Amino acid sequence: MIENKKEFVIIKSPNKNFSLSLRIPNTDKFLRVTCPSCGTEFLCPQKISWIKNAIKNHPFFFGLIITLYLATLTDEYLAKTLFIKDIIFIHGIYLAIWLVGNWILNSLVDKNTKWYFQKWFVLIMLFILPPVGITILWVGSNFSKFFKIVFSILFSFWFGYSLFTINQKYFLTSPQEYIIELISSKKGDILFDSASYQAKERFQEFILSTGSPL
Repeated sequence: MIENKKEFVIIKSPNKNFSLSLRIPNTDKFLRVTCPSCGTEFLCPQKISWIKNAIKNHPFFFGLIITLYLATLTDEYLAKTLFIKDIIFIHGIYLAIWLVGNWILNSLVDKNTKWYFQKWFVLIMLFILPPVGITILWVGSNFSKFFKIVFSILFSFWFGYSLFTINQKYFLTSPQEYIIELISSKKGDILFDSASYQAKERFQEFILSTGSPL
């Protein structure tokens, strides 16, 4: 239980009967501390297994992996293709993804840096919103100047390409025009012919109720 980050830190003795505050040197190394009042010996900071430490440091990533893992098992079970070898294979794949993902996340975490300047967040924003990502890339991230220039050029071209290659007909075409285009195409004929009887009836009722020229 650290209260400050100067040359010394204040910790609490694990002995609940005394709960004495102790001052020890501020260091990243493990120290064996002996309480002068009760004689209790303990390590500071207390050792945590690497599994608990990985889950604690990246709980969202762990939850995502567990969700995908359970979803995969459920999908395989419902498809009746879940066998022992499949379970072992799925275990191995998601375990490997979790281990590699933790290693990547740890390498992207910068100590004493605000969360929105963390490398992992900057990379996410570069993919989702390149203008925002490029801004925080230069304002406060710890990437080297070389990577800042490379990422800026790469994601600027990618953002510009995305803007100028969007098919505008999906934005300018009304739903009715899209339905007409779909039905008049060969793909539309196939979809319409393969539809169920109830779906065809509902579609016919929609045409009659809206007075569509179809």
